Amino acid sequence: MSRKSDLDKCLEALRGSGRAGSGNRCEAAIKRQEKKRRPSHPLGPPLRFNHLYKTKEAELRKFYDSLSAMSDTDETRLADKVREGWRMLRQLKDPIAQLALNLTNRDELNSSRVAEWSLMPQLNAKYFEDHVPKSGEFEWVPPTALTVRRSAKRPLAPWFAAQEVWVNRKFREVQKRILLTHLETAFADKSGTPGKLDSLQIDKYHEEVFVRLDLHPETFTGTIGTDPNTWYNKLYADWIWCKECDERVSE
Repeated sequence: MSRKSDLDKCLEALRGSGRAGSGNRCEAAIKRQEKKRRPSHPLGPPLRFNHLYKTKEAELRKFYDSLSAMSDTDETRLADKVREGWRMLRQLKDPIAQLALNLTNRDELNSSRVAEWSLMPQLNAKYFEDHVPKSGEFEWVPPTALTVRRSAKRPLAPWFAAQEVWVNRKFREVQKRILLTHLETAFADKSGTPGKLDSLQIDKYHEEVFVRLDLHPETFTGTIGTDPNTWYNKLYADWIWCKECDERVSE
């Protein structure tokens, strides 16, 4: 039933009871009902007072909506927006905010670039898989020691240029999805220090994002292999990339 017919029905009932002219009360009732029918926000209900993000909850919810609405093709604004989000989380002492912030700047050479080194080859390979060079898009390369006396196909410059555009766009899309999912996971977290994720939670949501984007789950370099619960992966997280994370409560 539409909103207008609901309102008409309410007004008719009021007229029948001799309380005509109470349209404002009907309007308020309809609005309350509509509010109940609205889907819940992706970040869930209001945070508890002891949540890590509580002091910036309203700002983060607004940021989440703004980032979600941004086009993946607007790479420059998207990159700036992602940095803005991680800076806010760094102010809140989010344990991986600084590491993530480092990864948003592809021109900055530091140890955290290992994650990019894992992601970029996968994106390059994914583009080749989906856009195999067609006739006229490649050239034959003369035999060399590496090709063992066999000629090889090499894509031409326009193909490589298109690949670079696609890979850069996909790279920003991955960063966007990671940040949005991090916020969703942290807002829903109630264990340990609420909002302060443990390494297993971070591993899990990264893998889910990569799978949704048709990338291999092992793209996440916080885990060696497929099992995050091995002793060496726990050690790797505790000593290297997740030193300030919450203590694991789930295995």
